[in-house]
Amino acid sequence: MGEMDDLVKADFWVSKAFNPDLPDEELRHWFKEFSLRADKMLLDKWKHHNDGRMAEVKQILWDVIYEKEHPPVKKMTTIDVERDSVCMQDDCLAPHCKKLECEEGLMLSSFMYELLGYVPSAGSNTVWDIYANATCTNHKDATKLATIYLKNGSFNYELHVQDLPIKDLSLSSIYCALMRKI
Repeated sequence: MGEMDDLVKADFWVSKAFNPDLPDEELRHWFKEFSLRADKMLLDKWKHHNDGRMAEVKQILWDVIYEKEHPPVKKMTTIDVERDSVCMQDDCLAPHCKKLECEEGLMLSSFMYELLGYVPSAGSNTVWDIYANATCTNHKDATKLATIYLKNGSFNYELHVQDLPIKDLSLSSIYCALMRKI
């Protein structure tokens, strides 16, 4: 019964697809509505059509099938992150180094939320300055990317550079300097 339902749906979608007045965006919408199994059955069932519209339909179907079977691979990047200690007990765990993996296309503003899980709150009001391509010894001369504010359980940040994708900032390392804790 399920296979017949798919064929009926496929016939309906193909009737939409063979309408020469239908814009390509709507055509794509109709083809994305049905399952991969119906896509493949539809290609077999309608292969006897040789008009120009069928070539367009087959290309769009191929694109949809390919997208379903081969989802795009997201490029990842790894950034070395280091931070200051917040207290003597925290010093026992030093150095505070970590490798954060994120998508290359991730915006700097979104990356701040990745850092939220890394920089601890030290009291009711903690401020962290975030430096690009820096370490504890050279961060004073590095570019300040942002300031993170942790106050009474809330999180806020201020960017000091343009909000760009991580890959465009050429970040290999980040240093988080503790500026204030109350």
